[in-house]
Formats: sequence, C-alpha cells, structure tokens
Amino acid sequence: MMETLQDTLSAMEDNVSLRKNKIEQRLDSLEKVFSDPGVNCGPLPQTGNLQTIDHEALAFLSDDPMEVFEPVPSTPPAPTTPQTPALQPSTLEDDIVGEDVIRSLVTPSKSKGVRDVLEKEKEKHRCALKLLPFFFFGRAEQQQH
Repeated sequence: MMETLQDTLSAMEDNVSLRKNKIEQRLDSLEKVFSDPGVNCGPLPQTGNLQTIDHEALAFLSDDPMEVFEPVPSTPPAPTTPQTPALQPSTLEDDIVGEDVIRSLVTPSKSKGVRDVLEKEKEKHRCALKLLPFFFFGRAEQQQH
C-alpha cells in the first residue's frame, strides 16, 4: 500500500515538474519577444478600413429614433445591402425564460434586472442589447480591479 502511494506521489511530482518546465519555457519565449523592441514598434500594415457595423441596423435598434449614425468619412463606400427587415415582437410561449435558467446565468443580485428586461422588451434584438451589461460588464470591472 505504501509503495503504491509513493509511486503515485512520484508520478505526480514528475508531472508537476514537467508542467512547470513547460510554463518556464513559455515565459522565456514571451520575455524574448517583448525584449526585442523591433518586434512591437513597427507600423501596422495598411489593409484598409473594414466596415464592421451596419449603421442602419444600429440606428434602428437605438432608443433615440432621431439619432443618426454616420460611417467614418475615411472608409470607402460600403456595398449596398438589403434593408434590415422589420423585427417582429416575440410572442411565442417558448420564449419565456424560467427563473432557474436566469439564476444559472447571472448572480442573484442581477436576476431581478434580467427578469425586468425580459418582461418589458418584446423585440428580441433590443432585449439582447439591454441584457449585455448583465453578462459582460461585471467581468470586465472585476478584471480591472
């Protein structure tokens, strides 16, 4: 019994030692990359600006209907895209989210806010936009501290 325990501990020590060596190698390679000033200070290649936001859709989802989102003037004109179809309000009973699902995704202090947004907002896209702060901004704040 004692031999088995010693063998297991020895195998664990070897495994930990191997992983530690791999971590040290990664750290050394990262230090070499950051210690070479030529690697990080070069100019970024000019690939042209890519338009990643459909400004019409963003304006449609905005709370202020008079707010206009203009693309940056330096961007080339975007290819014409079909207009965003009108979003239909969600009325399916399948869309009702149970309290257990909400509590499994957010902290108890945020579950009431999530429930309020789900009950008030009927358009799925607007609801999704309003729910984003409940899921992502708390983690970002924790990482900053």
